[in-house]
Amino acid sequence: MPRKNLIRNDIFPYHVTNRTQDQAFYPIPQDEVWEIYCDALRTVCWAYGAKIHAFVLMGNHYHMLLTTPELNLDDVMGHFQSTV
Repeated sequence: MPRKNLIRNDIFPYHVTNRTQDQAFYPIPQDEVWEIYCDALRTVCWAYGAKIHAFVLMGNHYHMLLTTPELNLDDVMGHFQSTV
């Protein structure tokens, strides 16, 4: 089934999720993974103006609710994923 077209906006939050390769668990302790994600979240908030409403870290994936007032979701997620 094809992915729905993304409707870009600066008001309503996006739900973003991503899973590790082959659904494997993170290879380092969860508290270290948490610190890595927190640092990356701070960076995208500061550098790109993203607003993180919620972030949930699971054993092999995450869920995030965020808004991008500058309509730069691609830049935000590109930086976030490459940093993590």
